[in-house]
Amino acid sequence: MKTHEDRAATLLGHIVEAIGRIVTYTEGMSAAEFDRNKLVHDAVERNLITIGEAAAQLRRECPNFVAANEPNTWRLAADVRNQLTHAYVSIQNDIVWTVVRAHLPSLLQTANRLRAGLIHGRLP
Repeated sequence: MKTHEDRAATLLGHIVEAIGRIVTYTEGMSAAEFDRNKLVHDAVERNLITIGEAAAQLRRECPNFVAANEPNTWRLAADVRNQLTHAYVSIQNDIVWTVVRAHLPSLLQTANRLRAGLIHGRLP
C-alpha cells in the first residue's frame, strides 16, 4: 500500500504533467488565437479538469499534507475543475485564458517544489 507521501507525490506529478501539456498547447498563442482554436481550447479544459481532479484527490486522500502545504491552492484548483465539469455552459474563454496565463505558472512552481520535497523527504 502506498503511503500518503507517495500518493501526494503521484498526484502532484499528474498536476505537473497536465500543466506541461497546457504550456505546450498554448505556447506562442494570444488570447484571441486561443479563443478561435477550439481544439486547443478543448485540450486545455481537459487538462484543467485533470489538474482539478488531482487536487481534489489530494485534498481527500492526504488532508494533513494539504493543510500544511498551501490548502487554498488545492481548493481553488478543484473549484476550477468543478466549474468546467458542472457549469460548462457558462465558462468564458477569457477566464480560462487568465487561469492558464496568470495562475498555472505559480501552481507549476508550487507542485514541483512540493513534489521534490516529498521525493527527497523534506516535507511533512
